[in-house]
Amino acid sequence: MIDTKVKTRRWSELYHSAVTIPSEGRQVGILEDFFFEPDSSLIRALLIRDTMQQERALANYYILEIEQKTITISNADALIERLPNLPTGHKLLNLPIVGESGEEVGVVGEIMIGVVPTIAIRIAALTLPDYRSGILSGPKHISANNIVRYEQERIVIFDQVARRL
Repeated sequence: MIDTKVKTRRWSELYHSAVTIPSEGRQVGILEDFFFEPDSSLIRALLIRDTMQQERALANYYILEIEQKTITISNADALIERLPNLPTGHKLLNLPIVGESGEEVGVVGEIMIGVVPTIAIRIAALTLPDYRSGILSGPKHISANNIVRYEQERIVIFDQVARRL
């Protein structure tokens, strides 16, 4: 059998996805952000704005499926009030990316999210626009495996990777 599931999605495509319970035929919220572990790039929970405009956390193990603009869960009890004390993904956008030696290679333009399996959602890669002569050519991708650390004001990658960009 051929696996036809999309394994990564752009954050910009997932942002504002509907969170639904198909068995009840209803939408219970909208995806606003995600909480991640800086040491591993694992996404531990999604930040959902529910229908009462309250922020809720949705742990990965409650997610049944992530599709184009829909996140499917089994019941509304999966949305909890207590938010994780972890950094959020939206803060990564537009952060400078630097090599270990401090040389800047660009800024985060997009976040690629690994969505399969749903129990292990993660930051798979960062992309940065490739400007040559002032013209946007194609984005450059940096695998999350090449991230040394996330800092408050920048993301540090291996110098070896930075030199290739």
